[in-house]
Amino acid sequence: MSTDRSFWGYFAANHAEIGRLTLEHCAMVGAAMALGVLVGVPLGILLTRKRRLAPLILGTTTTLQTIPSVALLGLLMLLPVVGGIGIRPAITALFLYSLLAIVENTFAGIEQVHRPTVDAGRGMGMTDAQILTFIELPQALPIIVAGVRISAVVCVATATVASYIGAGGLGDLIFRGVGRANNAMVAWGALPAIALSLIVHKALSAFEARLKEGPAGDYRRVLKWIGTLSAAALLGFGLWAAGLGGTDTVVIGSKPFTESELVGEMVAQLAEASGAQVERKFYMGGTVCFESVKGGTMDAYVEYTGTGLMSHLGLPAMTESARVYAKVKREYAQRWDLDWLAPLGFNNTYAMAMRRDEAERRGIAKLSDLRGRKLRCGFDEVFADRPDGYKGMLARGLSFCASVKQMNSGLMYQAVAKRETDVIDAYATDGRIVSLDLKILEDDLGFFPPYDAAVLVGPKLFRKAPGLREKLEELAGSIDDSEMARLNAEVDSKKRRAAEVAREFLTGKGLLQRAAQTGGPESP
Repeated sequence: MSTDRSFWGYFAANHAEIGRLTLEHCAMVGAAMALGVLVGVPLGILLTRKRRLAPLILGTTTTLQTIPSVALLGLLMLLPVVGGIGIRPAITALFLYSLLAIVENTFAGIEQVHRPTVDAGRGMGMTDAQILTFIELPQALPIIVAGVRISAVVCVATATVASYIGAGGLGDLIFRGVGRANNAMVAWGALPAIALSLIVHKALSAFEARLKEGPAGDYRRVLKWIGTLSAAALLGFGLWAAGLGGTDTVVIGSKPFTESELVGEMVAQLAEASGAQVERKFYMGGTVCFESVKGGTMDAYVEYTGTGLMSHLGLPAMTESARVYAKVKREYAQRWDLDWLAPLGFNNTYAMAMRRDEAERRGIAKLSDLRGRKLRCGFDEVFADRPDGYKGMLARGLSFCASVKQMNSGLMYQAVAKRETDVIDAYATDGRIVSLDLKILEDDLGFFPPYDAAVLVGPKLFRKAPGLREKLEELAGSIDDSEMARLNAEVDSKKRRAAEVAREFLTGKGLLQRAAQTGGPESP
């Protein structure tokens, strides 16, 4: 398939989703900017009256601007009022990022007002409020709008990161596209964001130019218009957010890779077929998913027993699948009141992979053959620091990396295929292992524990959807390793939608039909 056909073909098949995510993106940015204007402009005005506060306030807004967006989102998730996952921490982060330019430009704009004009107003007996309304704000307004323009463009770009915590928006397409090496998906996430930035920049630039040319008498109406627009944006967002889901909405999440989204879709579709209202929070960070289920802001996602054992519980590796499952099920219930349903049937264990020709040339077939090598290593975002990853290997004297590059798992596979890395951490059920002709190194050291996939559920799920447990338990043992690898390849290699592949699998097994017959109408 040509690049052009793939590009337009993706749009034809997914234009509704692209439109929905674009509207979500606009809602996030609009709400954040409305808050930014309603808070930032008065704050800038305050600094012109209380100049001793200027170093503190401007220093704080400058510091907020320097915090990496992912770090700020992570910090906000921990706060009680705006914390959790979804739009609340995302809008809060964008609002904080918007303040710097708005506050600075409001302060600078009023400070640059012609002082003799202000003095003349005082001489005429005008109050401070009248001077602000009739003299300072009209002359400063073009500079204030310039600050709003700068903040809005920054927010449009930064909002793409919000999908990492389940806030939606165009970042969903970008993160999924990068993970699947799907350039069309990345492009249709990036292009609307670019278009929004250009539209916002051009519109506010034109508005700014009109303000510089317009008569002074019109500025009060302009200020009222800006205030009304900001209030309307906040109201509109409140109505939009209220419709996202109520207390009975089932929230299903996934980690940021294809397999997790696929099995997450299966869980979501079974829940919908049984009559539940479902909200999807896919392609989120793995730790974000776990903490969200613990905190009650997510109801379920598919986790792996080895990850639970070593990363979440901090326990040493065990080699028997049944023992690992029994251990994590018992410990999760005791510590966090979380429940592991029965395993789905496949073991997506970590494995070390190399290009087949490179492994044969170097004489590497087993994990122990790596010891003492000086290889270029490419690991996903967490493998290097996990006890069941390279950190644990180093503790056991298995050192083989001359350099380590951490990257998205989709880029990791591309890197080894293009000979930019020598060895990567792979997932045993990943369909790209076969399509890229990679060699999985035998784990002769027994280093990796079993990673049996199972649905991890929070305490609220079955209260929201009482009949769902039986539907989900029918998934147990229904997907073996080869079947999961095939399903992954359908999405990663054939570029099919995860929802479509998941529905096809569930329908083929008769699971959707049975769920609909016993629980409620099947979702379209």
